[in-house]
Amino acid sequence: MAKVWTDEENEFLEQHAGKMTIPTLAKRISEEFGNNRTVAGVQARLKRLGITNLLQETGRMTMNELSVLIGADHKAIRRWIENGWLPYVKRKVVFKRQFYLIKATSFWEFAEKHKDQVNFLRIEPNSIAPEPEWVEAERKKEYYDTPKRQSKLWDKEQDELLISMKKAGYSIKEISERLKRTVSSVHSRKKMLTDKGFILPDQITLRWTDKEIQLFYKLEQEGYTDKQIACELGREEYHIRRKRFSLRKSGKYKGAKQKWEHGKVS
Repeated sequence: MAKVWTDEENEFLEQHAGKMTIPTLAKRISEEFGNNRTVAGVQARLKRLGITNLLQETGRMTMNELSVLIGADHKAIRRWIENGWLPYVKRKVVFKRQFYLIKATSFWEFAEKHKDQVNFLRIEPNSIAPEPEWVEAERKKEYYDTPKRQSKLWDKEQDELLISMKKAGYSIKEISERLKRTVSSVHSRKKMLTDKGFILPDQITLRWTDKEIQLFYKLEQEGYTDKQIACELGREEYHIRRKRFSLRKSGKYKGAKQKWEHGKVS
């Protein structure tokens, strides 16, 4: 039986996420608390706890996070690093991948010295804290100096920001808010960029095994919520709802939850 995560395990994740690879986290938690946590389970639990924002957890941003926050291509940020303009450190975050991590203060020091490299109008106020007082003056200056667009045509920079945000896991709604475009416009542009190979197609859900389905039924019988089931199976919550729907549709559902329609149990 899959066990509910304990407060001690949650605290361990909060203290060590970003300092160890996820396989190491899974191994250490299993050894210290005896609950046999898997890599998929740890990944799901980190997401559930919201331990995904390195800026919040460590005071540093990855290149991809900074790219999204300032509306610039990550290649430009890499160029700043390679030129020695933008200080960074490296850290293992997941598996064996190494990330360039950048302090907010280091970015602002760079931006003050290289104002020609940054479009301050694209940076949401206080999205990179602490924001220096001089930034708002630069933001206003660019607002009045930049000609207003006469059309809503997509440009290269907006395409690059859409691609970066999609890779970072942002939703279409979040991207539309960031780009100040409609959801339908972002959907259409994403489809075009996907068709041209600039964005990978949405990941196909992994096929469910018989063992997973039986565990899914068992957890339902024991009163687990969909979120808890998803966590234990290392899946998203919508995967659980979708699987239940498909099982019902095919007449194979043997779970504990009844179907609700129009406020009534069917």
